Amino acid sequence: MKLRPLVLSLVCVAPLGCGANPSAATDAGFSDAGPPTWESVQVILARSCAFTSCHGALRAYPRLSAQLAYESLTTGMSMQAAPMRLVSPGSPAQSWLMHKLDGTMSSQAVCAGANTPCGTTMPQGSDLLPAGERAMIRAWIQMGAPGPRDR
Repeated sequence: MKLRPLVLSLVCVAPLGCGANPSAATDAGFSDAGPPTWESVQVILARSCAFTSCHGALRAYPRLSAQLAYESLTTGMSMQAAPMRLVSPGSPAQSWLMHKLDGTMSSQAVCAGANTPCGTTMPQGSDLLPAGERAMIRAWIQMGAPGPRDR
């Protein structure tokens, strides 16, 4: 059919373009799906952090099991960089979670120098989360860290 090349040409002119890097369109992690929600953040945390040996264990802090994760993050204080909150709604720069995910703990005075109590980047023993996932979590915090009941 003679229209097929024209249709393919039009498809290739679409915003992503043919041969374009598909991850570039979603590099922020939420551009195609709308603003981040607690549910989208929880998926990342459940996959990367809520293991039994890490933040899923009974004595783990913060507890990131599905039932406790939101409250643990949004009401908890850092045990390493007191008095910083784990998530400070509206302020990713004041959220210990973002410092741990970005590996910027040393930017906090309590973490400067040797022998600091600030630990390692998260997820522990792994590469940093992809930039798009960290951007999604950062945007969620910037939006005020809306919870499961805030839809």
